[in-house]
Amino acid sequence: LLLLAAPAYAAPIGIAAIVNDDVITTLDVAERRTLVIVSSGIKESPQVVKKLTPQIIQTLISERLQLQEAKRLSIAVTKKEIDTAIRAIEKQRGKPAGSLEKFLKDK
Repeated sequence: LLLLAAPAYAAPIGIAAIVNDDVITTLDVAERRTLVIVSSGIKESPQVVKKLTPQIIQTLISERLQLQEAKRLSIAVTKKEIDTAIRAIEKQRGKPAGSLEKFLKDK
C-alpha cells in the first residue's frame, strides 16, 4: 500500500493513492469530495477542501481494500442487496424511494 497525497486543488488528473494494483486518481477524490459537500449541504471553501481531502483519500483506500478482499474471497453483492441498501439510506434520510439515484444523476 503506497499513499501519495495529492494537493487539495489538483487540476490535472493524477494519482492520489495506489492500493496494491488499484489506482485512486485525484479525479476520484474530487468527485467524492463534491458528493460529500453537496450531500451534506456544507459550503465549499479552501478550508473545507483541505480538511476533507485526506479523510476522503483514506475512505477511498479503505473501500478499495474491502473490494479487493471481497473479490479475493469471491463475495458478490446482488442487485437486490444494493437496492435494499439504497432504500435504507433514503429512508434514513427521510427521502422518497428513487430520490438517491435522481440526486446522484443530477450532480
